[in-house]
Amino acid sequence: MKNRLREIRAEHVRTAFREAHNHGAALLSVTNHDWRDMSAGIERVWEMLSTADAAFDDVRFEYVSAVEGMRKTLGIEDIRPPGLDVWFESKAGDDVLRVTAEHELFGPQPFLALKTRSGQYHWENFDFEGDDGWSYTFDFNTLELDAIREVGVASNSPAGAWGIEECWTGPTSPRRPVTDGRRNCTPGRNWTNTEHHTTPTRSGERSHVRTTSHLPRRAGPVKQIHAKPTRKRAR
Repeated sequence: MKNRLREIRAEHVRTAFREAHNHGAALLSVTNHDWRDMSAGIERVWEMLSTADAAFDDVRFEYVSAVEGMRKTLGIEDIRPPGLDVWFESKAGDDVLRVTAEHELFGPQPFLALKTRSGQYHWENFDFEGDDGWSYTFDFNTLELDAIREVGVASNSPAGAWGIEECWTGPTSPRRPVTDGRRNCTPGRNWTNTEHHTTPTRSGERSHVRTTSHLPRRAGPVKQIHAKPTRKRAR
């Protein structure tokens, strides 16, 4: 908004409304990252929306988050989080962190963060274990498990639902007698997020432009136009 590079303009807003008119839905996104007062930019965007709104009587717009806008516009209904499972194994003297996912991830592997007992943070890559499993070995080539205070594993699903697993390795040295098999880490916090789940609009029901931003909403009710059914284009 009101920027010298890639500033949103009235023609961009009209293009979004025209796309919604022709195809049933469109997603228009605006943002601002600046130290200046944003109020003038917000008012300018609102004026462009209002002008386009008046020109397309069969299109209405609504404010949504980025995640909700993508799900609605693309018709994504499966918003299950990745379903991460995290545990330790001791194999042949090596301490190995194992991770599996119940559902598909966005990207090739989860994010792995390690906090040492000295307060340092490290980001590391996993080794791949099949299509839905990953591992990380703590040894002299990486980091010894004795040096680790906390382990964090996180990932998103393709629909933007996320899962975070946090494990504590213990207040003192976590090393135990070497045995083969699974050893659960001491649970820390874990989060999953499936918020903003909405039912996608049925094709041909009405047209929508969804504006997504972190901007404050304009005072007063947002104008909603209950449109006529969108006419299908000739093929």
